[in-house]
Amino acid sequence: MSEADRKALLERSEGGVTEFERRQCEHCGGVHSRACYRVKRRVERTTPDGGRTVEVEYWDTWQQPYVIWPESLGVLAEEEVGGE
Repeated sequence: MSEADRKALLERSEGGVTEFERRQCEHCGGVHSRACYRVKRRVERTTPDGGRTVEVEYWDTWQQPYVIWPESLGVLAEEEVGGE
């Protein structure tokens, strides 16, 4: 990853969120363009009262190519990855 790409992922928008945070996968914590390989099964259901539930099952182990992990961006300060 180039230094320009790294900086683009860490640059904060007007709302104070980085591009990395905006694109970060809720299942594995990385950034990727395809479906998360960690997810084995995902089922969305509508409840009788009109609500929605989501059931997610994960693989015990998985390999996920082409993922940008927070640690692959280099040594980051806490504030660069959304910490306090």
